[in-house]
Amino acid sequence: MNFLFWNINKKDTFFDLICELVKENSIGILMLAEFPEGKQESLERMLKLQNSSYKYIKPIKEKVKVEVFTSLPRKHLYYVEDGRRFSVLRYHNNGLNKDFNVILCHLISKVNNEVTTQAFEARNVAGSIVNVENRLNNDMTIVCGDLNMNPFEEGLAGCDSFNAVMSKVIAQNVTRRVSGHDFKMFYNPMWSFFGDNGRGVAHGTIYYNPYETVQYYWNIFDQVLIRPSVIPYFVDRYLNIVTCSKTKSLLTSNHTMRSVYSDHLPIKFTIKEK
Repeated sequence: MNFLFWNINKKDTFFDLICELVKENSIGILMLAEFPEGKQESLERMLKLQNSSYKYIKPIKEKVKVEVFTSLPRKHLYYVEDGRRFSVLRYHNNGLNKDFNVILCHLISKVNNEVTTQAFEARNVAGSIVNVENRLNNDMTIVCGDLNMNPFEEGLAGCDSFNAVMSKVIAQNVTRRVSGHDFKMFYNPMWSFFGDNGRGVAHGTIYYNPYETVQYYWNIFDQVLIRPSVIPYFVDRYLNIVTCSKTKSLLTSNHTMRSVYSDHLPIKFTIKEK
């Protein structure tokens, strides 16, 4: 199953591009943050023109941080819970006959929040995810979304937050003990995109250049994290930061973001189906 996540910056001007990416990449689950209000039916109609089974999944609450469209039957993808900063969906993989928890997040931004505030919020969300896993008795968890932090920041790497590490080998230890407490781990494959020797064309999902003493230029705010139990079903080679369709580029000739689209790049990943 192919997943695509994109923060589309509240724009409805490039739904044609979204549909193009869905078709070209055989996307079964489309997840969109900062979706323009009231435009769900418009995108659904466009998606149905190329795949009649595509539909918008209505959330439990009226508003969610990430909207979901899918070609799957409703019994194979449905909402379990909506939180203030995240939603929980149950995804049944028919080929594997396994159920996954799909946690969709759009966490607080750096614009109006300090790093310590972001880390505090991340701890709350990560703790809520553990509660969901315990309640559902299932830790086959995929976290995806605009986390508004780089993989190396406290909210992602901190043991009492997402505890997300760059190595599958380390993640497969399942927990990390700190000061006598065990903390569940996530594997974060997005680390592999950093730098000139990293994978892919883009070195991040968002590019900006404010006047600051420390500047990374490329940042990886849009991420997918997986529990160790999901690693055997995650297809590494299909993970990608999407920079173009067959007809359109999301980057300028200088390899920065094209403002006509979003200020974020989409990410694509795949879970095996057999």
